[in-house]
Amino acid sequence: MMKQACNRVFMVRPAAFGFNPETAETNAFQQTDLADDNFCEKALEEFDLLVYQLKQEGIDVLIYQDTQLPEKPDAVFPNNWVGIHDQGIRVYYPMLAKNRRLERSPEVISFLDAHLPAKQVRDYSNFELQNLAMEGTGSLIFDHLNKRVFASKSPRTQPEIMLQIVNDLGYEPILFDAFDANGHAYYHTNVILSIGTKYALVCAEAIPESECEKVLESLKFPCRTIIPINRQQVNAFAGNVLEVSNSDDETLIVISRTAIDSLHDEQIAVLQRSGLLLIADIPVIEKVGGGSVRCMLAEIRE
Repeated sequence: MMKQACNRVFMVRPAAFGFNPETAETNAFQQTDLADDNFCEKALEEFDLLVYQLKQEGIDVLIYQDTQLPEKPDAVFPNNWVGIHDQGIRVYYPMLAKNRRLERSPEVISFLDAHLPAKQVRDYSNFELQNLAMEGTGSLIFDHLNKRVFASKSPRTQPEIMLQIVNDLGYEPILFDAFDANGHAYYHTNVILSIGTKYALVCAEAIPESECEKVLESLKFPCRTIIPINRQQVNAFAGNVLEVSNSDDETLIVISRTAIDSLHDEQIAVLQRSGLLLIADIPVIEKVGGGSVRCMLAEIRE
């Protein structure tokens, strides 16, 4: 049976991390009210500490050092533009913000070719010519055990592209709407949904009643517990979580300090029964970049 968790991740160490005004139009999680201009230095400290934690727990980490120019403020989130899927399939995903498209540079692609040769490459980046986006495992949440992919519609998650990519990869698409308290679509599915082997974190209150039952039913799997989270917890990145496995085949759940602090004891207990919690302190990356720990980790599935 296919595993839900990967045991290797790809990460990009940023060279010019900062607030990205191009993405802020669709990402309500980004904050501009932080009175500090040392964003990049602090983000590097947070990045390096997370890498250390992952390696200490036996997770294989492939790291690319980003280049200073051109400036790529969101390079720390590589899971949006590249997917390294089962059977050696590498997928290039179309990005909405023009300056984020620069992250898919010839240099980083050459790095991947050298360190992680692909058996097959599927490039969907031409959709960018139509200003259409499907931002990787930010937009697409893979349930490898049920062979389903979940996606909530937004400017960064276009239904027609979702259906094509998911069908090409041989998965069943589960497409739905999800809205914040102001009625705006969440920018990425991975802030409201995380699927592990024995758990699924999902913000059901964000999904319209007419669609919610299908989503929850589609998440079911033997021994998997559905953990409801609310919109306030979503705002603390409680849904932005990733399950990985280490060299001893132990399950780890990577979650940020902000996220774990927002959860109730009962929710944490379910996660602890599902795997060892690896808690990352990444407040600058979260507040300035508008993404959390799951966004930093591009799974390597082979």
